[in-house]
Amino acid sequence: MIRNFFAPNQWVEIIGEEEELKGIPGSLARLIGGTSAARLVFDPATVVGKAISLDNFPLEQKPKVRRWDNVKSAEIPINTDWIELEAGIKVQFFDKYNDENVFYNTGDYWLIPARASNQNIIEWTGNKPQLARGIKHYYSQLAFLQFKDNDLTIEDYRQTFPSLVNCLDKNGGALSGDLEIKANVFVTGKQHKGEEIPGVVGIGTKTPFAKLHVENHAFSKGMGLISSQNLDVTGNQTDFNKQLRVGHTITANNQTKIITY
Repeated sequence: MIRNFFAPNQWVEIIGEEEELKGIPGSLARLIGGTSAARLVFDPATVVGKAISLDNFPLEQKPKVRRWDNVKSAEIPINTDWIELEAGIKVQFFDKYNDENVFYNTGDYWLIPARASNQNIIEWTGNKPQLARGIKHYYSQLAFLQFKDNDLTIEDYRQTFPSLVNCLDKNGGALSGDLEIKANVFVTGKQHKGEEIPGVVGIGTKTPFAKLHVENHAFSKGMGLISSQNLDVTGNQTDFNKQLRVGHTITANNQTKIITY
């Protein structure tokens, strides 16, 4: 069963998505006789705003009917006096809030906490002025379009980001800030098409040449001899055995080699 909340002499507002998004009022009209749960009849002479028609409120804009709980004049003067609503409830508008001017906009709303179990009690949190709860709309540039010499260029201004559930998943990514790890880090490699791909660590580079390759380290110059038979490094005036590490380079006879193991 559909309950009929509409009755003659009530005011209704016809509004579509365009009006809601732009924050502009719809068209007000007063209901007359013949109004029922399935049919609303209004007096065209009472319309405040643009005419109510399919041209002004096309179905593509998803128009809706908003019932205003008022049978008096459609205009309520806004001043600092108390305005009675019903059941002893009154509201008051202020022109200043914390010594700053207050501007009221179409769509502003406030909430009155009331409970069906306590019909005679309003759970008001504080007897002081309150700013509107909304409606708030936020806008952002999406793109910049330029048409010049029959050529259209589009510059994307969107700030894209991955799905929140994937921000810290195992698919990879990049960190732009500091990261401190208070435990071990293991680079074990992965399987790809039946082939084992060893893991590598690059510090200062994305393409390490060895299992651990550190770039931008200080260059140590030494003097010594390299034996190609047993791969031992012997030095003269420099103790190579303590200074050479995996990832370091050795240059001899204008040839550079990287220590990989």
